[in-house]
Amino acid sequence: MKELRNLSRLMGESVFCRGGWQSARSRLAMGQMAIRLLSAGRLPSSPTWMPVFAAVNNPNPADRLHLRVAARTNAASLGKYYNGVQAEVLEYLAGGWVKVRIGDTVGYMMAKYLK
Repeated sequence: MKELRNLSRLMGESVFCRGGWQSARSRLAMGQMAIRLLSAGRLPSSPTWMPVFAAVNNPNPADRLHLRVAARTNAASLGKYYNGVQAEVLEYLAGGWVKVRIGDTVGYMMAKYLK
């Protein structure tokens, strides 16, 4: 069970076992993996974090995509960004929204306009 506690710390939020499967949830994803494929070896004390980026991809290239203060179309805008601008993906949310960071600014964009 010590390895599972370490895996829980590594994954970020929660980990639990059921019927030979390990369920895990982190900031970016949730899923399951077969316990028999997990190593009981020592996990790194500080995992390497690889950021995930998405590019603004508006169907109208002349238009810009809002970065909003909340995951709502009527939330205040923190700025508007043209196609190709890179956003670091921080979290996928329900309702088709993504929490992102552009430069030093963190906000929310509609997932359907990112690629």
